[in-house]
Amino acid sequence: MAPIMDCCGPRPPRGADCKLIAHLLSLDADSRKHATEHRFLSAVARDSCRPDRFQQWLAQSRQFAAVYGSFVRALFLKIAEYKHAYPSEPLLALWVRHNVADRLDVTLMNTADEEGWFAAMLGDRSPPVAIGSEYDYDMYSWDDARMRVSGAVTAYRWFLMSCATSAAWGLLEGLVVLWATQRCRRDAWMFARRSVVTVRGLQHDRMDVDTQGGVFVANWTQRGFGDYLMTLEDLVEGVARVEGVQVGSEVWRRCEEAWKQVLRLEARLWPSPD
Repeated sequence: MAPIMDCCGPRPPRGADCKLIAHLLSLDADSRKHATEHRFLSAVARDSCRPDRFQQWLAQSRQFAAVYGSFVRALFLKIAEYKHAYPSEPLLALWVRHNVADRLDVTLMNTADEEGWFAAMLGDRSPPVAIGSEYDYDMYSWDDARMRVSGAVTAYRWFLMSCATSAAWGLLEGLVVLWATQRCRRDAWMFARRSVVTVRGLQHDRMDVDTQGGVFVANWTQRGFGDYLMTLEDLVEGVARVEGVQVGSEVWRRCEEAWKQVLRLEARLWPSPD
């Protein structure tokens, strides 16, 4: 993955800490379990997933990486909302714009790297072909039958694009979705690593990267990815403070729904391993 950079500058002093992240993590434990503790994860970590199912997941993941990159690029448009925000406190608006742009840049680099991994593992290094205009948010055609866009990716795509482009959803809600997807990824592959450690008694740093899921476990459980995720959490909390988000407010409720919807969609991305 791309180098992890520190989120610049101190947290903004505006508003009270609403503990939004902690609240979201306390919601819907069953859905979170379904999204991050699927049998597919333990199977690929143990190298016991059916090869065709693993290929199916690789193809779907490549599709999702392309869709996710479009989502992140669309979020850049939300930064413009802060160009003239808080005219009496211009440093707050600058803090938001600078830090959000920094995190989005890092996320785009990571996503491009991941799409390349999936393509290479599928034996196809050519990029997907974009069709339509830039306003179609990179709808893709696939010339290989195995690369047909799955229903799970299609559903996720429409949700992500709605979050990024809807006038009713602000920058904070978009950042919650960004954080939620990355948090689910971290939790899922931590579960995969624990599955191997439990079965084989391996040391935490001795995961075999030659197994089906080894390279993914190694990447998404590394300390650098954990640090990156923490900067996203700090950014979400910081923007919530800047905006003065109150517990139970309309924005608060939209953030709750965003988290719950990500959990539902994440669970659909895992195929059966057998």
